[in-house]
Amino acid sequence: MPSLHLADAQHTGNGTAWTYELGWGYNREQDASHSLDFLLVFGTLSVDDVRNHPAAYPNAAVEAVSVSRDMRTDWVNFATTGNPGWSTYDPHARTTRFYNAEPTTQPYPEEKSRRIWSAHRFDTLDVVN
Repeated sequence: MPSLHLADAQHTGNGTAWTYELGWGYNREQDASHSLDFLLVFGTLSVDDVRNHPAAYPNAAVEAVSVSRDMRTDWVNFATTGNPGWSTYDPHARTTRFYNAEPTTQPYPEEKSRRIWSAHRFDTLDVVN
């Protein structure tokens, strides 16, 4: 939810923002896990890691290569051109790139959660004390 608050603030300040959500996961028992997106973007999740995981579903290794390629392409586009390749965020449509076996661009997929957390303000963490 903090990322949506940041995207809203960026839009309010006449800036440009893009949001994404990772829905893909190789584990039959769960969808995307925390920080899996970084493993996919930086290519540090190997096909063998996925294939050899005891809870991986049969096509997961092939999908991992595809999802990783899609995410990496979009991140490189953003780093080199300032645009990842999908519509910018606006608070009404909440356009979000949703990475799954086939990436889509759609309204933010966690709308119920967004409504629950919409009034909560996330403060900075005190990492010194």
